[in-house]
Amino acid sequence: MHSLKCIKCIPESETSLNCTNTEMDCPNGKCLSLGITSYTVGLKANHINMKFCSTPGQCPSGTINYGMVVSSYKSQCCGTNLCNAQDMPDIPLVSSKNGQKCFTCAGPDCSSTVDCLGDENRCIKSRVITGSGVTMTLKGCASENLCGASQSQVLPNIHTSSVCCEGSLCNHGEHSRFALALLLMALSSLILTL
Repeated sequence: MHSLKCIKCIPESETSLNCTNTEMDCPNGKCLSLGITSYTVGLKANHINMKFCSTPGQCPSGTINYGMVVSSYKSQCCGTNLCNAQDMPDIPLVSSKNGQKCFTCAGPDCSSTVDCLGDENRCIKSRVITGSGVTMTLKGCASENLCGASQSQVLPNIHTSSVCCEGSLCNHGEHSRFALALLLMALSSLILTL
Protein backbone atom coordinates (compact mmCIF):
# COMPACT_ATOMS: atom_id res chain seq x y z
CA MET A 1 0.00 0.00 0.00
CA HIS A 2 1.41 3.37 -1.02
CA SER A 3 1.13 6.39 1.25
CA LEU A 4 -0.18 9.71 -0.01
CA LYS A 5 2.60 12.27 -0.43
CA CYS A 6 1.86 15.88 0.52
CA ILE A 7 3.85 19.07 0.56
CA LYS A 8 4.84 20.21 4.05
CA CYS A 9 5.52 23.87 4.75
CA ILE A 10 5.17 24.95 8.39
CA PRO A 11 6.90 28.02 9.90
CA GLU A 12 10.24 27.05 11.36
CA SER A 13 9.80 28.77 14.73
CA GLU A 14 7.28 30.70 16.79
CA THR A 15 8.69 34.01 15.53
CA SER A 16 9.24 33.22 11.84
CA LEU A 17 6.58 33.09 9.12
CA ASN A 18 9.03 31.56 6.63
CA CYS A 19 8.95 27.89 5.70
CA THR A 20 10.50 25.59 3.13
CA ASN A 21 8.50 23.15 1.00
CA THR A 22 9.37 19.52 1.67
CA GLU A 23 7.51 16.25 1.09
CA MET A 24 5.85 14.15 3.77
CA ASP A 25 3.94 10.87 3.85
CA CYS A 26 0.26 11.12 4.83
CA PRO A 27 -1.09 7.57 5.24
CA ASN A 28 -4.40 8.42 6.95
CA GLY A 29 -5.63 11.67 5.51
CA LYS A 30 -5.49 14.18 2.74
CA CYS A 31 -3.19 17.02 1.80
CA LEU A 32 -4.09 20.47 3.09
CA SER A 33 -3.18 24.00 2.02
CA LEU A 34 -4.11 26.62 4.65
CA GLY A 35 -4.08 30.41 4.42
CA ILE A 36 -4.48 32.65 7.46
CA THR A 37 -5.04 36.38 7.03
CA SER A 38 -4.96 38.42 10.25
CA TYR A 39 -6.36 41.90 10.75
CA THR A 40 -5.63 44.26 13.64
CA VAL A 41 -8.30 46.90 14.23
CA GLY A 42 -9.61 46.31 10.69
CA LEU A 43 -6.23 46.69 8.93
CA LYS A 44 -4.45 43.74 7.35
CA ALA A 45 -1.55 42.76 9.57
CA ASN A 46 -0.33 39.53 8.04
CA HIS A 47 -0.93 36.58 5.72
CA ILE A 48 0.67 33.17 6.07
CA ASN A 49 0.41 29.98 4.02
CA MET A 50 1.01 26.51 5.42
CA LYS A 51 0.87 23.03 3.93
CA PHE A 52 0.72 19.64 5.65
CA CYS A 53 -1.38 16.48 6.10
CA SER A 54 -5.02 16.79 7.01
CA THR A 55 -6.87 14.29 9.15
CA PRO A 56 -10.28 13.06 7.92
CA GLY A 57 -12.89 15.82 8.24
CA GLN A 58 -10.31 18.53 8.90
CA CYS A 59 -10.33 21.29 6.31
CA PRO A 60 -10.91 24.49 8.33
CA SER A 61 -12.37 27.72 7.00
CA GLY A 62 -13.94 30.63 8.86
CA THR A 63 -12.93 33.39 11.25
CA ILE A 64 -11.89 33.87 14.86
CA ASN A 65 -12.52 37.33 16.26
CA TYR A 66 -10.79 38.53 19.44
CA GLY A 67 -12.01 42.10 19.10
CA MET A 68 -8.77 43.91 18.27
CA VAL A 69 -7.63 40.94 16.16
CA VAL A 70 -9.63 39.01 13.57
CA SER A 71 -8.07 36.04 11.79
CA SER A 72 -9.62 34.53 8.66
CA TYR A 73 -8.82 30.92 7.72
CA LYS A 74 -9.27 29.34 4.30
CA SER A 75 -8.15 25.85 3.45
CA GLN A 76 -8.30 23.40 0.60
CA CYS A 77 -8.00 19.64 1.04
CA CYS A 78 -7.14 17.21 -1.74
CA GLY A 79 -6.35 13.52 -2.12
CA THR A 80 -3.68 13.10 -4.79
CA ASN A 81 0.10 13.16 -4.44
CA LEU A 82 1.55 16.66 -3.88
CA CYS A 83 -1.80 18.30 -4.69
CA ASN A 84 -1.43 21.00 -2.00
CA ALA A 85 1.24 23.04 -3.82
CA GLN A 86 -0.93 26.10 -4.35
CA ASP A 87 -0.87 28.93 -1.79
CA MET A 88 -4.19 30.25 -0.52
CA PRO A 89 -4.91 33.91 -1.37
CA ASP A 90 -5.53 36.70 1.14
CA ILE A 91 -8.96 36.44 2.72
CA PRO A 92 -11.01 39.66 2.89
CA LEU A 93 -12.28 40.80 6.27
CA VAL A 94 -16.01 40.35 6.82
CA SER A 95 -17.21 43.32 8.85
CA SER A 96 -20.98 42.79 9.06
CA LYS A 97 -22.18 42.20 12.64
CA ASN A 98 -24.52 39.22 13.14
CA GLY A 99 -26.11 40.14 16.49
CA GLN A 100 -24.18 37.71 18.71
CA LYS A 101 -21.74 38.90 21.37
CA CYS A 102 -18.94 37.08 23.19
CA PHE A 103 -16.52 37.97 25.94
CA THR A 104 -13.05 39.12 24.90
CA CYS A 105 -9.80 39.77 26.77
CA ALA A 106 -7.64 42.87 27.10
CA GLY A 107 -4.61 41.38 28.83
CA PRO A 108 -5.78 39.52 31.92
CA ASP A 109 -9.17 41.33 31.98
CA CYS A 110 -11.75 39.25 30.08
CA SER A 111 -14.87 41.21 31.04
CA SER A 112 -15.29 43.20 27.79
CA THR A 113 -17.47 42.02 24.91
CA VAL A 114 -17.00 41.86 21.15
CA ASP A 115 -19.61 41.86 18.37
CA CYS A 116 -19.45 38.69 16.29
CA LEU A 117 -19.07 39.09 12.52
CA GLY A 118 -20.34 37.17 9.50
CA ASP A 119 -20.68 33.44 10.26
CA GLU A 120 -19.11 33.64 13.75
CA ASN A 121 -21.91 31.84 15.60
CA ARG A 122 -19.90 30.42 18.50
CA CYS A 123 -17.95 31.92 21.40
CA ILE A 124 -14.45 30.63 22.03
CA LYS A 125 -12.01 30.52 24.93
CA SER A 126 -8.42 29.50 24.23
CA ARG A 127 -5.27 28.93 26.23
CA VAL A 128 -1.94 29.30 24.42
CA ILE A 129 1.35 28.25 26.01
CA THR A 130 4.63 29.21 24.32
CA GLY A 131 7.96 27.45 24.68
CA SER A 132 9.19 30.28 26.91
CA GLY A 133 6.40 29.51 29.37
CA VAL A 134 4.14 32.46 28.53
CA THR A 135 0.47 31.53 28.94
CA MET A 136 -2.26 33.60 27.29
CA THR A 137 -6.02 33.37 27.62
CA LEU A 138 -7.93 34.54 24.57
CA LYS A 139 -11.69 34.91 24.20
CA GLY A 140 -13.90 35.96 21.33
CA CYS A 141 -16.14 34.75 18.49
CA ALA A 142 -15.53 31.85 16.10
CA SER A 143 -17.11 30.23 13.08
CA GLU A 144 -18.73 26.91 13.97
CA ASN A 145 -16.67 24.91 11.48
CA LEU A 146 -13.47 25.93 13.31
CA CYS A 147 -14.81 24.23 16.45
CA GLY A 148 -14.28 20.53 16.71
CA ALA A 149 -10.92 19.31 18.06
CA SER A 150 -9.29 19.95 21.41
CA GLN A 151 -5.55 20.48 21.52
CA SER A 152 -2.81 21.07 19.01
CA GLN A 153 0.90 21.49 18.63
CA VAL A 154 2.11 22.27 15.12
CA LEU A 155 4.66 25.03 15.64
CA PRO A 156 7.64 24.07 17.80
CA ASN A 157 7.02 24.76 21.50
CA ILE A 158 3.49 26.16 21.11
CA HIS A 159 0.54 24.32 22.61
CA THR A 160 -3.08 25.41 22.37
CA SER A 161 -6.33 24.20 23.84
CA SER A 162 -9.69 25.75 23.09
CA VAL A 163 -13.36 25.36 23.87
CA CYS A 164 -16.35 26.67 21.92
CA CYS A 165 -19.88 27.22 23.16
CA GLU A 166 -23.18 28.25 21.61
CA GLY A 167 -25.08 31.38 22.65
CA SER A 168 -24.22 35.00 23.29
CA LEU A 169 -21.72 35.59 26.12
CA CYS A 170 -21.42 31.85 26.87
CA ASN A 171 -17.58 31.94 27.02
CA HIS A 172 -17.32 33.37 30.54
CA GLY A 173 -16.29 30.01 32.07
CA GLU A 174 -15.25 26.49 31.11
CA HIS A 175 -17.27 24.38 28.69
CA SER A 176 -17.11 20.75 27.75
CA ARG A 177 -17.09 21.08 23.97
CA PHE A 178 -13.53 21.32 22.68
CA ALA A 179 -12.66 23.43 19.70
CA LEU A 180 -10.22 24.33 16.96
CA ALA A 181 -7.68 22.09 15.39
CA LEU A 182 -4.18 22.82 14.06
CA LEU A 183 -2.21 25.80 15.19
CA LEU A 184 -4.85 28.29 14.23
CA MET A 185 -5.00 29.92 17.64
CA ALA A 186 -1.28 29.96 18.20
CA LEU A 187 -0.61 31.55 14.83
CA SER A 188 -3.32 34.15 15.22
CA SER A 189 -1.85 35.27 18.49
CA LEU A 190 1.79 35.14 17.53
CA ILE A 191 1.52 36.65 14.06
CA LEU A 192 0.23 39.83 15.59
CA THR A 193 2.98 40.10 18.20
CA LEU A 194 5.76 40.16 15.57
